[in-house]
Amino acid sequence: KLMKLASRRTPLIAILKMIPYWVVRILIRTGLLNQISSAFRLAATNHSEVMCRLTQNKDLQALSAYLFYGVPPKESSFLINALLLHHYKRGAYYPVGGASEFAFHIIRIIQQAGGEVLVRAPVQQILINSQG
Repeated sequence: KLMKLASRRTPLIAILKMIPYWVVRILIRTGLLNQISSAFRLAATNHSEVMCRLTQNKDLQALSAYLFYGVPPKESSFLINALLLHHYKRGAYYPVGGASEFAFHIIRIIQQAGGEVLVRAPVQQILINSQG
């Protein structure tokens, strides 16, 4: 439920970046921001606090806290972790052979367009046309 709430309310957080800072400060100081959406409470609540309410399983708490980045759970926003968990809940993808496969397979396309692909060649200048 919290992952879905976080993902559905993300546009509200983006809107805060678009309105004047003084308005945002008023919304925060008066508590109106939390009245608008509970997602703002999740943003201000650390990961440890929420996970302690959700489960007593210390292994699960630790796994979910350090799954994506190495910030201690008491210093990380639960909202960010919920968004990341929601994003990856159906899995993640990685190219067979590693990320270098993208570069390797685009060589032919570059050459067909008249370009050259050189490895470990000294570069003095990069030429571009008026279209970039």
